Parts: sequence; C-alpha cells; structure tokens
Amino acid sequence: MPISPLPTLMLCALLVSLLGAAALPLALRGRLVAAGPHCRKCRFDLRGLALARPTPDDPAPVCPECGRAIAGPADVRNGLRERSRALLTVGLLLAMGPWAAVGAAAFANNRANSAALKPTWWLLAEVRALQPASVGPQLTELRARMQNGTLAASHRARLIDRALQVQAVRSVRWITEWGDVIEAAAAAGVLTDEQAASYARHAPVVVVSARPRIAVGDQLPIRLAQVGGRIGNAPFGPQSLQFGSSLQSIRIGERTLPVQAGGIIQSGVQVSGACSTVSCQDLFIGEPGVFDIVTTWKFNVGQSGSETPTAEWTEDHTVRVIIDPAGTDHIELVVDEALAAQVRAALAAPRGVRVTPALDRDPARQQVWHHIECRNVPVDLAFEIVLRERPDPAAPDRALREWHTGRSTFRAGGTITLGTGTDVPTIDVAAVDIVLRPSKAAARDSIDIYRMWAREIVIENVPVHLPPDDGGAAE
Repeated sequence: MPISPLPTLMLCALLVSLLGAAALPLALRGRLVAAGPHCRKCRFDLRGLALARPTPDDPAPVCPECGRAIAGPADVRNGLRERSRALLTVGLLLAMGPWAAVGAAAFANNRANSAALKPTWWLLAEVRALQPASVGPQLTELRARMQNGTLAASHRARLIDRALQVQAVRSVRWITEWGDVIEAAAAAGVLTDEQAASYARHAPVVVVSARPRIAVGDQLPIRLAQVGGRIGNAPFGPQSLQFGSSLQSIRIGERTLPVQAGGIIQSGVQVSGACSTVSCQDLFIGEPGVFDIVTTWKFNVGQSGSETPTAEWTEDHTVRVIIDPAGTDHIELVVDEALAAQVRAALAAPRGVRVTPALDRDPARQQVWHHIECRNVPVDLAFEIVLRERPDPAAPDRALREWHTGRSTFRAGGTITLGTGTDVPTIDVAAVDIVLRPSKAAARDSIDIYRMWAREIVIENVPVHLPPDDGGAAE
C-alpha cells in the first residue's frame, strides 16, 4: 500500500519544532562568563567584599556599584551568565519555522487545504466530533485517500458507518460530501448489500401535502413532492438511483378510503422538486369537520434500468384537512381591470403548436404538443386550455371547432413553463387561437389555489406545425 507523504511531513515538522523548543531554555539560561558572587541587581563582581556578618545586628555590606544592601543569599548571584542570542534565534526558528513553512505551503496549495496535511486518525476524530455539515474538507480528503488506496480498511469501515449514520438522521443538515464518500465506496466494491440498501432507503426526501380545505363530495388532491436527496454530488457509480412511489391507502380514523390505481412517480433522486398529484374523487360523504388524514405510501429506490429495487419500504404521512358542507364554494374569482394588462403580459405566446401522429396510430386522432410560459403573473390562474379554429372572414357565422388539451394552473409570482401533450381529434388548420378559460375545477384540483383570475385569455394566431407527410409547415 503506498504511503501518503503528508503524515510524514507533519511528523518531521513536529520533530524539528521539538528540537527548537529544547534549545530555547539553554539559550535563555546562557553561558557562564564569570564565577564568584555578583550583585543580583547590577551584576557587579563582589569578590573581595566581606559579605558575612558576625552577628545579625551588624550592618549589612553594600554593593559598591549600586548601593544595594547585601542582606543575604537572595541578594547575591553566584556566577554571571550571558544569554546566547544566536542560540535563541536558532531555537525560535526551529520551533516555529517548520509550522510556518507548512502553513505557507498549505495556503499556496489549494487555498490552505489543511485537511490534506492531517493524519487519518485526526480527520476521523474531526468528522465524529464536529458538526456534520461543517466537515466537507475532511470528507473530501478522506474520500481521496480511500480512492488512492492509502486509507486503511478499518478506517474506511468507520468512515462509511459514520456517513450512513448521518444520512439516516433527517434533522441533521446534509452536505453532499457524505454521499460522495458512500458512492465512492460503492464504486470501489466495498459497500455491503445492507449498507447499499440503507443508503438507498434514506436517499429521497419527500413532502406530502393535501388541499387544506374542501367540501363534502369534492376531490382531495394529495401531492407527494421530492424536495431533494441525501446523496452525493459526483456519479461514482455506473448508474444513478431512481425513486418510485405509489399511494397505497387513505385513512380517516378507522375508515379506509378507496384509492385510484397508479399514482406512481419515477424520477431520479438527484432531481429536486419532482412531484406528482393524486386526486381522489368523492371521498368525503359524511359530516363536515376537521380531519387528520393518514396517507400510506410505498416507496422504492434502485439503480436505473434494474427491475429489482435496492430498497423498498412504506411510510405514513399525516395531513390535516378542513371539510365544509357539500356545495361550499371556496374559489374566489378576481375581476380587476387594473390587473388585466399585467395578466396578459405575463403569458408568453408559444412559437407554435406541434402535431404528430397519435401514439396508437389512429388516423382520426393526433398528438398535440405546445407550451405556455408564465412570468410574474399578479394573481393565480386556473384554466381549461382550448385550441380554437381561427374565424373565417368569408363565413363569420360558422361555428368554430375546438380541441381541448387539458387543465393547468399558474401561481402568482415566479416563472413556470407548462408543456402539454395530449391526443385530440385531427387538426387540419394552419393556425389556431389558444384560449385559456377560467376553470374552478382546475383550481379545486390544485393544492392551494383559492383565488383566481376570472377572465378568459386568448392567445391569437398561433401556427400549427403539421407532420410533413400531411402537407403542413415544418418547425
């Protein structure tokens, strides 16, 4: 196993500094330059002066140089020593120079990465004693040593165990360096199946929410959002983790409510903000009130492309919902002419509507694709999206055909681009108007829209890009 030069460098610096520290007392004591008694105050040579007193009542002798009374041994210095300035300078240089050189080298090398100069036992002690979110440099250095083979197996095992412990505690702020350690161990083939399952089990971070206020008989939109991942930042393994979830049951007290089939999300855990909404129709036929609703979810995490999950488990998430009497209308419609121009300006017209053959190749239907961008709208929007045939000046009274492409919502503020793809009856026109019709049903399907714009918005003359073999224009 190759040996890292950094601990050796630290050891040499320590030995040299100890040698310098040992020289400092010798330099301060100094060398003997004169023997015999000397005045402690002025260092005058007292040889030849009668220092002894026959009786205590006799007057004490006095230093001829400074006049200090020589009353006893405390006033006399036996021998005269002179400090060695050269030895003092050498001792200071030896004691402090190596550490100054190490610090300067560390600063010049990757902005003072002191972790690279510390021995492994020191780094392991820090990752256990310090706050988990503050040990990124230590973890990066330990991972590098694990990858280049200079980290002992016992130290590697302790590091992996600590990383898995930190990952499992959701209240601890996560930094990706912990995940990098685990993923590097997996890439090196030293992660056990149990450790891999633990890593996958605690990787996704999800939040479950529901529409907080509905009426008896309304749908209950329930949303599970993946808000991040307690994982690494570098793809050390050959495949990325994939996250899946499905809603299993909804309970109110002792009552279990029916759940529509499906409701499964598949998304990489490295992608923050992936979400899915499951709507349950006509669940609340009974008395109004405030209810704690328990949703049971089944989760799995595995390698992308693998049919066998690395970890699979269930979790209960509780949401509180206020249920009002049947027929209660919670949606407030906003009609404010001062906002009309801002609402229209917030919606960017798409460059076109793309039409492709239907997925089932039904000649009577087509797949329609378009997107709408919304920026800083002043009020929430909830719409039914309709593609409408353009008026024909030659036949102004003819009814215009319409193609419904679904519902959408936009929250006030922020920026979002909504892409829509759906099957519709065949479109055979060169341009359409995109009509956004206010829809309370779309608002009720959302998690939190209770106040919405009430006016229809029309985006006029949007080109339709037909398939080339249909004779349409190409994008």
